[in-house]
Amino acid sequence: MRPENIGVSTVDHNVDRVVGTRSRQLWETVKGRQEKKKDVIRDNPGTTGKDLSIRPEGGYRVMDSKERERKDDFRTFHNQKLAKLAGGG
Repeated sequence: MRPENIGVSTVDHNVDRVVGTRSRQLWETVKGRQEKKKDVIRDNPGTTGKDLSIRPEGGYRVMDSKERERKDDFRTFHNQKLAKLAGGG
C-alpha cells in the first residue's frame, strides 16, 4: 500500500528549483567580481587580491601601502578576537 500523495514532493521540487536558480545567480555575481579583480591585478603588476579595495560604486582599486598596513592590522586583530571567542587563545 502506497502513502497518499499530498503534493509535498511538488513543493520540494519548486523550492529546490528556486534555490538552484538563486545559487546560479549568486555564483554569476561572484564570477563577475573575480573578473573585475583579475583585470585590476593584470593592469598593476606585483599586485595581489590582498592589495585591492572595493570602490563605493562597485569596482576595485589598489590600496596604497599605508592603507594596506591598516587593513593587515585590522585583519590580524579580527582573527585574534575570533580565535579567542572560539576558545583558542
